Amino acid sequence: QAEIEIKVVDADRALELKSEGDAHFKKASFGEAIRLYTASIEQDNSNSAAFANRAAAQIQLKNFAAALEDAVVARTLKPDYMKAYYREGMAHQELGHWEEAAQAYFEGCRYGQKHTHALLLSLARSLFSERIYLSRRGSRKAV
Repeated sequence: QAEIEIKVVDADRALELKSEGDAHFKKASFGEAIRLYTASIEQDNSNSAAFANRAAAQIQLKNFAAALEDAVVARTLKPDYMKAYYREGMAHQELGHWEEAAQAYFEGCRYGQKHTHALLLSLARSLFSERIYLSRRGSRKAV
């Protein structure tokens, strides 16, 4: 859970900036997308999609800690936002936080449609399997 104080300066301008960020994301201009999502958030920090989309752009640039922060804010603002859990799981996974990644994927299962639920459940299961494999492999080295 993130602590956030809602501040709305210009909600319409925030939506315009977010839309511009979305367009840049689709063109794989991730740095520019992040800049525009940040500008959108500065105008209205209550839009969970702006945080989740900035998290997605951060993931593309391998800024996993920043992505994690944005994903947590996104799900704090909208606790039933499946994409926020997915991006939180991805960031945790890339940071090597296996249990936290699996937990985020499992939590996201509660909010997705049937096909998304299956995807997140599969990701969580594979993370647990990978974690078990790595821990067993590590214990063999120690012996």
